[in-house]
Amino acid sequence: YEAVYAVALYVYNVYSSSVRGQAVSHVPVSFTWEEQLGMQSFFRKGDGAPAASVASFVFAQFLALLLLACSLRCAALPPTSATDSWPWQRAPLQLALGAALRWAAMLGRLGGVVAAVLLAMGVSPSDVSLLGLGYLLWTILLAASGYFAPEAVAGWDGLRGHRWVWKAFFGYCTASAVALLAWQVLGSTNLDLIGLRRGHSTVQVLFPYLVAALLGAIQVRLLEAGLQPPAQLMDSASLPAQFLGSFGIFVQMALMFADVLMPPVSVYSFMVLLLFAWIAAV
Repeated sequence: YEAVYAVALYVYNVYSSSVRGQAVSHVPVSFTWEEQLGMQSFFRKGDGAPAASVASFVFAQFLALLLLACSLRCAALPPTSATDSWPWQRAPLQLALGAALRWAAMLGRLGGVVAAVLLAMGVSPSDVSLLGLGYLLWTILLAASGYFAPEAVAGWDGLRGHRWVWKAFFGYCTASAVALLAWQVLGSTNLDLIGLRRGHSTVQVLFPYLVAALLGAIQVRLLEAGLQPPAQLMDSASLPAQFLGSFGIFVQMALMFADVLMPPVSVYSFMVLLLFAWIAAV
């Protein structure tokens, strides 16, 4: 696909007369029909030399094809036999790398949850949409999955959840990125209610969703590989468990007290006050 697209794009720029003398795209106002098909001009706006612009564009595609060919060639080679000469295959370093990987997996889960919350809330109140509502519902699903996870599997890690929950997160992030990219090319206005918005930079629009999808894919792979949590997470009497357990109670009660005091006063705040009093009494 990459090779065919590179050849088609080069032929379009060399032999098509419609490229000469026309302005490039007016993103985010509109795309021309050629640009919607992927046929874009090598030339860019600015004071740079046209020859340098063409050379950089062609070189970028050549480099992408070269790296892709090397990857396919390496994947086609048969696996080699294991050897003890590699440093990471020695027992002490292997144990250290395994422990670091377990903690990195836990921090990656935390990063995925933070990314989901940020995508749900957005930067400003105007960023709230149905697309973000899906991420909020996923965080609730993850919390429920972590609550019902067996203690022998997850310990006291409430963010581990089930692998299908993380698969759903990966699929939803990927679908969101595809929808936003399609709307960036084919759309002409912003659908704020749904969450399909166009921007001046495609990278800026898609980057948060691609990062979240990458974090979700890593968690899916680690859970399918059966990576165990760190030893401290499996022991409820460990120092991190006791600290987070005691500290978490005070944080939760402080948030509940803030919900009661923050205006406007409502039935929700009254119910939170009753729960606050119940927890304090028990």
